[in-house]
Amino acid sequence: MDKIDPEKLKEANERTDLCDLAGRHITLKRESKGELSGPCPKCGGHDRFHVTADKFFCRQCFPLGNGKPHDAVEFVRWLGMAPDYVSAIAYLAGACVASMPRIRRDTSDTPPGTAPWQDEGWQRSAQEEAREAAERLLCHADGYTGREYLAERGITLEVAAAWGLGYAVNNGHPSLVIPWTGGGIVKAVQYRYISHPQGQRFTARPGSKRTIFGADLIGRTWDTLFLCEGELNAVSIWQALAELYQERHIAALLTTDVASFGSEGNLEHAVMLSRRYRQVLVWADREEITRRALDDIPGAVGIRSPLIDGKELDANALLKIGKLPELLARKLRPEGAP
Repeated sequence: MDKIDPEKLKEANERTDLCDLAGRHITLKRESKGELSGPCPKCGGHDRFHVTADKFFCRQCFPLGNGKPHDAVEFVRWLGMAPDYVSAIAYLAGACVASMPRIRRDTSDTPPGTAPWQDEGWQRSAQEEAREAAERLLCHADGYTGREYLAERGITLEVAAAWGLGYAVNNGHPSLVIPWTGGGIVKAVQYRYISHPQGQRFTARPGSKRTIFGADLIGRTWDTLFLCEGELNAVSIWQALAELYQERHIAALLTTDVASFGSEGNLEHAVMLSRRYRQVLVWADREEITRRALDDIPGAVGIRSPLIDGKELDANALLKIGKLPELLARKLRPEGAP
């Protein structure tokens, strides 16, 4: 680990208003002069998280007196925006804080609102639903439809288990259950209909908030990030990278993370995540979404769906016909490699 520069640490903390920084992640209300409170961005609740301009704590999961700093640099590291203190200092020193989307700060005396996924009852229910759906897909006879659907898509059950995929009958329709988690917390449960008489493709558990799909599988090295739009495209890329490494032992594959932002309206979360990585590749369903991402992520490389037999094929379609690993090998081949 690089050595922490005390002067840079001091400067990063002094130039950052923790109230503003925290207010970009949760809704805060006035607690007292100079102090705000709200739901903890990690463990939820209503007002267990407190913050001033230079200090923060959570009464439940990060209390005062726990032997750790409670400053801005620690907030960035604690919330997972940087893997270590040196990276957290660099994060605060950059332009990313100023450009992060701001969540409304409530300075009234009314109780703060809590996002549904931060509610303890919602969280328990969503986690139980995701667990039961995963068990049904992997182990139970009534998960056969889900297993058959994944097999048709070329996705193995081992990879489905790694991404927490499950199966359920939702509103009377067989569905793939896709939990969006981060730090072990469920933020959204998406249902992808396997068959629907009106042709509807998706719905979600009420109260869901999609941010980044695959958040619990990233952050190994913060080197290369592969961003895509659809969840199954992310799963397909992840599976193809693993297969490619087993066949060719390309070292770059070990430092490549994969994540999905789900839709164009959710792109801001992908942009925020991308700032932690040395290089970023973007592959969206529509070229205009890729272009928008490239405008917001300096230095990112766009990937266009190849045209085969007159049809543009996304990552999962390429996985099904065995052509995805080769495309990824070309895109991730180091400069000068044969």
